[in-house]
Amino acid sequence: MSGGDQLGVARLAIALRDVRDPGVGAIDEAISGRVDVILQIAERHGIPVLTPRERERRGGIVALAPEAPAAVSAALTNAGVVATTRGTTVRVAAHAGTTDDTLRMLDDALSTVVGAGA
Repeated sequence: MSGGDQLGVARLAIALRDVRDPGVGAIDEAISGRVDVILQIAERHGIPVLTPRERERRGGIVALAPEAPAAVSAALTNAGVVATTRGTTVRVAAHAGTTDDTLRMLDDALSTVVGAGA
């Protein structure tokens, strides 16, 4: 048996504190608010969304169904926005720490491909 992973223990303690201090409700509200913004951005650019719009039926991942998923994926990558492309969908994850600047980057990236048949 090897010794304990002290760095892992410290990371877990910090992560638990980061959840305990604001509370699960505040974290959920922050994520839901960012998902709302992502849904608005997709709507503004005419990109279909597969994710339920009702807060009680969704999580922090928004599944976009653009006409040209590869082009959207490339635009997001070029803008520094991390997303996952699976088949015909592009998945964007909202986190409690997702900033307004990041959401602007998403919006700007999508605006570069909208005219190109996103």
